[in-house]
Amino acid sequence: MKNLSPLPIKCIDEFEKIRLAKESPTKGRLLILKPSVQQRYDEYDKKFKSNQLESISENTYSSESKADLLHCYKVSTKPLEQLITLIRENQEDHIKRVCQYCGINSDDTMDHYLPKERYPEFCVKSLNLIPCCPRCNQLKGEYWKDKNDNKRGIINLYLDSLPTEQYLFLDLHYNPILRVFGVSFYLDNTSNIDADFFSIIERHYTKLHLLKKYEDRFNHVYQKIYSSFTGSKIFQGNSKIIKQFLLDETNGLKRDFGVNYYKTVITDALANNDDFIRQF
Repeated sequence: MKNLSPLPIKCIDEFEKIRLAKESPTKGRLLILKPSVQQRYDEYDKKFKSNQLESISENTYSSESKADLLHCYKVSTKPLEQLITLIRENQEDHIKRVCQYCGINSDDTMDHYLPKERYPEFCVKSLNLIPCCPRCNQLKGEYWKDKNDNKRGIINLYLDSLPTEQYLFLDLHYNPILRVFGVSFYLDNTSNIDADFFSIIERHYTKLHLLKKYEDRFNHVYQKIYSSFTGSKIFQGNSKIIKQFLLDETNGLKRDFGVNYYKTVITDALANNDDFIRQF
């Protein structure tokens, strides 16, 4: 999981491009709504900068106005397609087209961080559009904050500075008879990450079923690592070389994808597991 880079654009300009691509009478009604949209964009930006997005109230639009605003996103236009392409292309090459909500799948959809059905005025605001995979998008749905305490429950990849400290860990349990590993991912705030933000992390991982996803992906990653050592004489009986190779791989993954990337955690756990290294 890595932070995403927001587009350095005026969002109201993108709204205007999309509006101009519409046909009448929708185009005209959107022009009437534009001052209201600008006001709401300004409020969004202010709350974003002060890290108070959860305090944005839902605006009350007529059914017709809501439909017109949603039309900007639901009915594709060339300016909208260009905007979505720009959002994806603005990301670092090594995370481009990968869902950063989970770090596993392709980002084939756009999540509206503030859900578009409740905040239709933000449906084409780039700062509210987060590339993600269909599964994460489905699991998140309209959820972004908790109804009970009004605190956010999904990491905002534009807003939240992801910790450089480790909070995702892996327990490995080796079965010597079957020669297989049992795995258990878990979250632990051993580095004293800000408690409020760690709560967002916990809710994010719970809502998107990330620990289970990572456990399901373990064998795929494990087999790839295992295969890299079999059949190579340089590794046979050479635990120090194996360990150093895995530690180097871990450092590369940390640099490119972060310390809490699931492959980083798996590789690091295997590097420090004698049962794994003794197999060669």
